[in-house]
Amino acid sequence: MNMVRTGVVSHPSGWANSGYQEIQNPLDRYGVIDYLALMELLDINNLTQLQSEHQGWVEAEFKKDSAVRKPLWAESLAVGSQAYVQSVKEALGVSAKARQIEAQEGLYRVKEPRGSYTCDFDAKTMV
Repeated sequence: MNMVRTGVVSHPSGWANSGYQEIQNPLDRYGVIDYLALMELLDINNLTQLQSEHQGWVEAEFKKDSAVRKPLWAESLAVGSQAYVQSVKEALGVSAKARQIEAQEGLYRVKEPRGSYTCDFDAKTMV
Protein backbone atom coordinates (compact mmCIF):
# COMPACT_ATOMS: atom_id res chain seq x y z
CA MET A 1 0.00 0.00 0.00
CA ASN A 2 2.99 2.36 0.32
CA MET A 3 3.22 2.78 -3.45
CA VAL A 4 -0.51 3.54 -3.48
CA ARG A 5 -0.14 6.12 -0.69
CA THR A 6 2.66 7.88 -2.57
CA GLY A 7 0.66 7.91 -5.79
CA VAL A 8 3.05 5.72 -7.78
CA VAL A 9 0.23 3.24 -8.52
CA SER A 10 -3.50 3.39 -7.92
CA HIS A 11 -3.79 -0.22 -6.71
CA PRO A 12 -1.21 -2.71 -5.30
CA SER A 13 -1.75 -4.87 -8.40
CA GLY A 14 -0.01 -2.12 -10.38
CA TRP A 15 3.31 -2.66 -8.59
CA ALA A 16 5.06 -5.64 -10.20
CA ASN A 17 7.19 -6.63 -7.21
CA SER A 18 4.59 -6.30 -4.48
CA GLY A 19 3.40 -8.87 -1.98
CA TYR A 20 -0.03 -8.40 -3.50
CA GLN A 21 1.28 -9.61 -6.86
CA GLU A 22 3.12 -12.53 -5.29
CA ILE A 23 -0.01 -13.78 -3.54
CA GLN A 24 -2.33 -13.23 -6.50
CA ASN A 25 0.18 -14.50 -9.10
CA PRO A 26 2.59 -16.88 -7.31
CA LEU A 27 6.11 -17.09 -8.67
CA ASP A 28 7.49 -20.42 -9.83
CA ARG A 29 10.92 -19.55 -8.42
CA TYR A 30 12.49 -17.11 -6.01
CA GLY A 31 9.29 -16.22 -4.18
CA VAL A 32 9.48 -14.56 -0.79
CA ILE A 33 6.18 -15.72 0.70
CA ASP A 34 5.91 -19.10 2.42
CA TYR A 35 2.34 -19.89 1.34
CA LEU A 36 1.96 -22.99 3.51
CA ALA A 37 3.02 -21.16 6.67
CA LEU A 38 0.84 -18.16 5.81
CA MET A 39 -2.21 -20.34 5.15
CA GLU A 40 -1.62 -22.20 8.43
CA LEU A 41 -1.38 -18.93 10.38
CA LEU A 42 -4.58 -17.65 8.77
CA ASP A 43 -6.40 -21.01 9.07
CA ILE A 44 -6.91 -21.07 5.29
CA ASN A 45 -7.09 -24.39 3.45
CA ASN A 46 -5.74 -23.67 -0.02
CA LEU A 47 -4.07 -21.07 -2.23
CA THR A 48 -7.30 -20.16 -4.04
CA GLN A 49 -8.97 -19.34 -0.73
CA LEU A 50 -5.90 -17.33 0.36
CA GLN A 51 -6.00 -15.32 -2.86
CA SER A 52 -9.72 -14.63 -2.50
CA GLU A 53 -9.47 -13.62 1.17
CA HIS A 54 -6.40 -11.48 0.49
CA GLN A 55 -8.09 -9.66 -2.37
CA GLY A 56 -11.09 -9.00 -0.11
CA TRP A 57 -8.87 -7.60 2.65
CA VAL A 58 -7.11 -5.26 0.24
CA GLU A 59 -10.39 -4.03 -1.24
CA ALA A 60 -11.76 -3.46 2.28
CA GLU A 61 -8.73 -1.29 3.06
CA PHE A 62 -9.48 0.82 -0.01
CA LYS A 63 -12.94 1.52 1.40
CA LYS A 64 -11.30 2.81 4.59
CA ASP A 65 -8.96 5.77 4.77
CA SER A 66 -5.97 3.71 3.66
CA ALA A 67 -4.20 6.60 2.02
CA VAL A 68 -2.97 7.63 5.46
CA ARG A 69 0.58 6.55 6.18
CA LYS A 70 0.71 4.16 9.15
CA PRO A 71 4.02 4.41 11.01
CA LEU A 72 3.57 0.99 12.66
CA TRP A 73 3.95 -0.61 9.23
CA ALA A 74 5.91 2.03 7.32
CA GLU A 75 8.68 2.44 9.88
CA SER A 76 9.17 -1.18 10.95
CA LEU A 77 11.30 -4.03 9.72
CA ALA A 78 9.07 -6.62 11.38
CA VAL A 79 5.70 -6.53 13.13
CA GLY A 80 4.20 -9.38 15.14
CA SER A 81 4.65 -11.26 18.39
CA GLN A 82 7.49 -10.39 20.74
CA ALA A 83 9.19 -13.71 19.97
CA TYR A 84 8.95 -13.14 16.23
CA VAL A 85 10.38 -9.62 16.23
CA GLN A 86 13.13 -10.70 18.64
CA SER A 87 14.09 -13.49 16.23
CA VAL A 88 14.21 -11.00 13.34
CA LYS A 89 16.43 -8.66 15.33
CA GLU A 90 18.75 -11.53 16.27
CA ALA A 91 18.91 -12.67 12.64
CA LEU A 92 20.00 -9.17 11.63
CA GLY A 93 23.02 -9.53 13.88
CA VAL A 94 25.35 -6.56 14.17
CA SER A 95 23.27 -4.52 11.72
CA ALA A 96 20.44 -4.51 14.28
CA LYS A 97 22.41 -2.62 16.90
CA ALA A 98 20.56 0.70 16.33
CA ARG A 99 17.17 -0.97 15.97
CA GLN A 100 14.80 -1.14 18.91
CA ILE A 101 11.92 -3.46 19.77
CA GLU A 102 8.83 -1.69 21.02
CA ALA A 103 5.21 -2.50 21.73
CA GLN A 104 2.59 -0.60 19.74
CA GLU A 105 -1.11 -1.21 19.05
CA GLY A 106 -1.02 -4.59 20.79
CA LEU A 107 1.88 -5.81 18.63
CA TYR A 108 5.65 -5.66 18.78
CA ARG A 109 7.88 -4.23 16.11
CA VAL A 110 11.52 -3.92 15.22
CA LYS A 111 11.71 -0.19 14.66
CA GLU A 112 13.86 1.29 11.94
CA PRO A 113 16.15 4.14 12.92
CA ARG A 114 14.64 7.46 11.82
CA GLY A 115 15.22 8.14 8.14
CA SER A 116 16.13 4.62 7.01
CA TYR A 117 13.34 4.02 4.52
CA THR A 118 11.14 7.01 5.01
CA CYS A 119 11.02 9.66 2.37
CA ASP A 120 8.64 12.35 1.34
CA PHE A 121 8.30 12.85 -2.38
CA ASP A 122 5.73 13.67 -4.94
CA ALA A 123 5.38 10.76 -7.39
CA LYS A 124 4.06 13.14 -10.04
CA THR A 125 7.45 14.88 -10.24
CA MET A 126 9.39 11.65 -10.69
CA VAL A 127 10.62 10.90 -14.18
